[in-house]
Amino acid sequence: MHTDKAVRKQSGGREDGMLFDNSSELQQIVEAVCEEMSPNSQLAKKMSIYMCHQYSGCSLQEIGEYFGVGESAVAEDIKRFAMDLYKDQGLAEKVAGLSAQIAV
Repeated sequence: MHTDKAVRKQSGGREDGMLFDNSSELQQIVEAVCEEMSPNSQLAKKMSIYMCHQYSGCSLQEIGEYFGVGESAVAEDIKRFAMDLYKDQGLAEKVAGLSAQIAV
């Protein structure tokens, strides 16, 4: 099993995930993504941000704090990843499969 340490390190987040109350939900999503994707990839980070937005109930600010980026960067990553999903059926299928696994 891959860990989310590489994604979190890459994004500037803390390994203990204790940034705010919803960090456990975000951590669960990031771990699920890292099990499917190479945890060192930019795609894993973008997918994690997108899925955290879709399934955690966290604000853009909370997601940004977790990944070490600003709210506008989170919004742009979500928008761009949504476009990638529209263009790439294989990626969309991966996200759909992960969505079914996440029980936040």
